[in-house]
Amino acid sequence: MIATCMDESPPKKDSSPPRISIIIVTYNSLPHLQGLLASIGVYPPQDSHEIIVVDNASTDQTAQWCLYAPLDIRLVINDENRGFAAAANAGAEMAKGELLLFCNPDLRWTSPVADRLAEFLKKHPSCGAAAARMTFPDRSFQPTCRNFPTFVNIWFSRGSLLPRFLNPPGKAFQYTLGDYDRPARVDAAAATCLMVPRSIFDRRGGFDERFFMFVEDTDFCGRLADAGYETWFVPAATAIHFWGGSSSDRRAVSRYHAQSIKEYFKKHYPRARLRNLALSILLFFFGRISRIVRQRR
Repeated sequence: MIATCMDESPPKKDSSPPRISIIIVTYNSLPHLQGLLASIGVYPPQDSHEIIVVDNASTDQTAQWCLYAPLDIRLVINDENRGFAAAANAGAEMAKGELLLFCNPDLRWTSPVADRLAEFLKKHPSCGAAAARMTFPDRSFQPTCRNFPTFVNIWFSRGSLLPRFLNPPGKAFQYTLGDYDRPARVDAAAATCLMVPRSIFDRRGGFDERFFMFVEDTDFCGRLADAGYETWFVPAATAIHFWGGSSSDRRAVSRYHAQSIKEYFKKHYPRARLRNLALSILLFFFGRISRIVRQRR
């Protein structure tokens, strides 16, 4: 069951649909959400826009704050944590804009993100998704783009222990992509700060809700590529990402990530049963090792 609540701000004089819908999925991340909205206020989109917050049954008063915030917020309240993909799809279904901008709550815009991504999409009709450049709070680059996963490169993804001991050359081993000083076409980008034309999002069926958290964005970019659309990294659009700020339970995050990786390979390599089985075993093994390493720090 989903309860949808609107804010109590007076109706706008201009009743025409907004061009951009900013969709934010939250779960117990109210302080970060407040910071994101403040930064959007510093760099408000020049195009008409709306802000949609989809709350996944938070217990930190997120919904109550949104209802009475001094902002024009459209609010969707889920009565359970439905995960990112399902919540983002609910926000997209409610959206009225022709451009959908998915933003994690633990962001701070450091540039007019919406305007620069919208401008890029306008100039590149073959682009189905445009991703902003993320940095850590110290302003160092934070990678959010990647090659499509394979049974080889997945072990060299960000967060894996293997790159600490091995650094083999060649694209076959490269999963996470580095920084670019100009727009670059990539296989896939995280939905941390991702703009997609509404028409394309709808035609490709939105995010696959079998992915509770993680990899739904990579899967979506793959379906874009299958339809002839491109995913681009747009470095002129910048934001700070407080990595993990919207997910405090690290064990649960690791579990969701491993499960989503397994689901991705089952979906995209359905006939590789032995390799999928080996992947599941190795993910369990490396997950245990990672927990031991974290506990000893």
